[in-house]
Amino acid sequence: MRTEVARDIRETFTARSEEDAQRLLDLGTEKYEKKASTLTAWMINNIPDGFGLFKLSRSHRRLFAVQGPERILRVWGVGFHNWWDFASDLCTERLRKMFEERELIGLLLGCFAAVAIIRSRDVLEKLPNHMWLLAAFSFHGIAWMSTVVEGICLPWLLNLLQHLSSAVGTVCLAWWCCRLRKNGWKVA
Repeated sequence: MRTEVARDIRETFTARSEEDAQRLLDLGTEKYEKKASTLTAWMINNIPDGFGLFKLSRSHRRLFAVQGPERILRVWGVGFHNWWDFASDLCTERLRKMFEERELIGLLLGCFAAVAIIRSRDVLEKLPNHMWLLAAFSFHGIAWMSTVVEGICLPWLLNLLQHLSSAVGTVCLAWWCCRLRKNGWKVA
């Protein structure tokens, strides 16, 4: 039955239009309604979320539709362990918004941390090589800001800035850890 279900879901996602996909989904839910009511309920609740796929161009849609059904069934069978594969396969608006909210929450937490750092400058200055730690936090702050703003304007440039800033921030943090390990934890 698993192979049959995978084939039906694949046909749904490789349909020519969203209307055809909905028709194939309706046929599939009727087909499995008596055999597997849990599967039918899952199909009705989750597969339409993937219809955002039809807003993509045909060439991009093919990339997602080829492996999507097998991944969906694998994820469905064991629980949603791999959210990134699930999100990329289904292209759901709901999951995309969830990731954007996560990025915004990360930025807000970073802002709160920045306020805490500014308020406790004197304690931070006593740490050895504290400038490397500040540089790491600053670069990560730039990465957090650019990941939120890239949804508004200049997505390519801000995405590049995000990844470069994150990499440089990570190198600064690693350098601070190495210096700390080499020189020891001697508070000034």
